[in-house]
Amino acid sequence: MPAIEELSGGSVDLVVANAGLLPQRHALSKQGHEAAFATNALGHHALVRALEESGLLANDATVVLMTGDIYIMASACDQIRPHISLDYRPPAPAGLI
Repeated sequence: MPAIEELSGGSVDLVVANAGLLPQRHALSKQGHEAAFATNALGHHALVRALEESGLLANDATVVLMTGDIYIMASACDQIRPHISLDYRPPAPAGLI
């Protein structure tokens, strides 16, 4: 990861990974993963792994990984035909209803 390569000196003691994505339609990452899963789960893993492999993650670092409840909607996903658009409307953000 280019951003990891720019870090120098010291180590990272705390990582709070809170990226989130709720796509409006089916989309894939450059690597071919479903976009929300790539962002909400795999991106967190890639960041922590890159810090660890570069030696920048402190041995006693605290790592906090967060994700949303998008995955409880698994029944709305069609894993056999993911290219077919589903009649799905994401909920309004809290406080905007």
